[in-house]
Amino acid sequence: MSRPGLATVLLVALLHALAWHCLLPAWQGEDEPWHFELCELVSRGHVPRGGHEVELATWTREPHALGEVLRRFPGLERDEAAELQREIAASMHCARWPERVDFAPYIAAPASYAGYAPGYSAATQPPLAYLAGGAWLAGFDPHTLEARLCVLRGLSLVWFLVTCLAVCEAARAWFRDDRVALAAGLTAALLPFHARQAAIVTNDALATALGALACWSAARVQRGAPFGWSFASLVACVAAALWTKTTSAALLVLLPLAPLLRTEAAPQLRRRGALLGALCAAALATGAWFAWRSYHSPALPASFATASERLATGARASSWSELWSTLVGRTGWNTRGFAPWVERALLAVPLVLALGLARFAYLDPRSRGVLALCTALVAAQALLVALRGVGSARYALPMLAPLACLCVLGARGLRAESGQRRWIALLAAYALAFGVLVLWRSQWLELGT
Repeated sequence: MSRPGLATVLLVALLHALAWHCLLPAWQGEDEPWHFELCELVSRGHVPRGGHEVELATWTREPHALGEVLRRFPGLERDEAAELQREIAASMHCARWPERVDFAPYIAAPASYAGYAPGYSAATQPPLAYLAGGAWLAGFDPHTLEARLCVLRGLSLVWFLVTCLAVCEAARAWFRDDRVALAAGLTAALLPFHARQAAIVTNDALATALGALACWSAARVQRGAPFGWSFASLVACVAAALWTKTTSAALLVLLPLAPLLRTEAAPQLRRRGALLGALCAAALATGAWFAWRSYHSPALPASFATASERLATGARASSWSELWSTLVGRTGWNTRGFAPWVERALLAVPLVLALGLARFAYLDPRSRGVLALCTALVAAQALLVALRGVGSARYALPMLAPLACLCVLGARGLRAESGQRRWIALLAAYALAFGVLVLWRSQWLELGT
């Protein structure tokens, strides 16, 4: 993609992210206090390990969040961990966290943030995001807790910019059209639910960046780049994503599909590449499963009955409704957004884009293979979200690149070139409206701050 196009995407992404940094209060991202805690501990030299067992008395004596941290960091002293949680809880109190998060109880003098959300902990998550965040934080010297939070949010901004650039390059590699690439990158930059990840401490930001990089590598494999390096980069990105967040598991489908769909390759080479990809996917999936079990990850069902129950919950209309409401943008831990009737009206957008996508596929037969692949990738991620049993749009972010491409080409199918421009203009207007009418009003204006 041309340098002016990439510069445009970077500038728009940076401005949108900075707006969120200014408008989103401290500790307001989902699980942000818990993610920050792990990064802070790593920056102090503590190394997370697999699920180290602690004494049974610890679970009955200590808050759940403290017990999970002590289990994950076997060399950590109890007093140091408890003091850090008290400091974070006090900072959350000063930031008026209970007033901005509707489900949280008010605690006048919190001894630990476990009282705000009992049962919450990030210590069961894969470690890569915390190792990267701790290393980043160790390179700076902010003295206050709030300043250290801002430094870590700066790393999320870096992951956000990397994601937008990777979406651009993935779209260009798939469709070989700089205009589609530019529009896809701007879509990633302007989506409010994605830009939010640039302003909070979360492992979702790194998982999203790695997902976009994996899609870029897969597109290069498909489009005839040297197989060795491009496939190795694809495997590395998927492995790193699995080491970051369990919702990246859908990226495993890229490993056999990318070699199988290679253009200008002999059928025998495609089959061999697909077999190699399937073997790599099986190896990574097995390793990830045992690693996640050692972390006591709640994403893994304890039994087939639990898995069936989760799938039934994820397939309900209420779960899909929650997925949609968080996709169009909510804050305050998914409790504050546009009015329900506005969210229902916005359901017309994917329906119209789907019609445009069908028309685009009809008019451009050469693109049908890649369009089918992008649709399959988004569907695989949606299925994974349903299996998780929790309808949250941030769980769909690892497949942001194909999602952005489908949106752009759906708009293009409606009105050719002008459709892309109108889509970006409407998306920019929506991002502005969300920032003013939802984020600023509900997080600042209503509190009188």
